[in-house]
Amino acid sequence: AKDTGYSKSTVCNMLVFIERFADVRRFQKPGSKKVYFECLHDMKMIQRKKMEEFTKFVKSMSATLDESDRKLAREKGEDTKKIRSYLSEWRSAFGKFNLVASFIEKIMELKR
Repeated sequence: AKDTGYSKSTVCNMLVFIERFADVRRFQKPGSKKVYFECLHDMKMIQRKKMEEFTKFVKSMSATLDESDRKLAREKGEDTKKIRSYLSEWRSAFGKFNLVASFIEKIMELKR
């Protein structure tokens, strides 16, 4: 914390975030109060894992939006039209996310 100018609590909070984001393990050496961190995988593996999670999320959301639209197709009313319009916009956005995700995956494959 001294080297960065940030408070100890800020550094600690960010390290907790990094622990959740990446495969980082926190440990202490016997008899020491110092906390050490160890990265369990290389960054490429972490990047690949996060892309897989993101792709899974996009596919899940797209399926949920499609299912919601199918259910609403049977309903009538002005609100239903508005909601279906919003669903269409969301589906379009998730389609773009999916396109970007597949593009990034192809780039990552080239780097292997």
